[in-house]
Amino acid sequence: MGSDVTRSAHSRWAVALLLLLAACLEPAPAARLEPGGTVYGEAMAFGLPVVGWRAGNLPYLAEHEREGLLIRPGDLKALTASLQRLAADADLRARLGRAAKARALARPTWDEVAASFFDRLREVVAAPQARSPL
Repeated sequence: MGSDVTRSAHSRWAVALLLLLAACLEPAPAARLEPGGTVYGEAMAFGLPVVGWRAGNLPYLAEHEREGLLIRPGDLKALTASLQRLAADADLRARLGRAAKARALARPTWDEVAASFFDRLREVVAAPQARSPL
């Protein structure tokens, strides 16, 4: 069992690192490629601290030094330093990861968002329509 847990933890970090490297190939990718920040939210829900550009939706999903490390877009030296810092500091990874998971799990699920959206849509459709003066 211990080796399965260790392998699982290493797999999560490997996937997170690959996602991060793919996202960082271009400056400010979150703003251009994924404005919603779904990848960051999913990583947070798995208890992973996030590292990424302070762009797109990430600044609304995570706070710097609380759930992750947010970097000025395109600052590769800061990105490198942040990754080295996380790699070297298990306590930091654990603290940011716990906070990231708590914040992610406090958000509504996609099912809850969809239910709320369709409830509101039904209210709008059922409401008496105001007549246009035209």
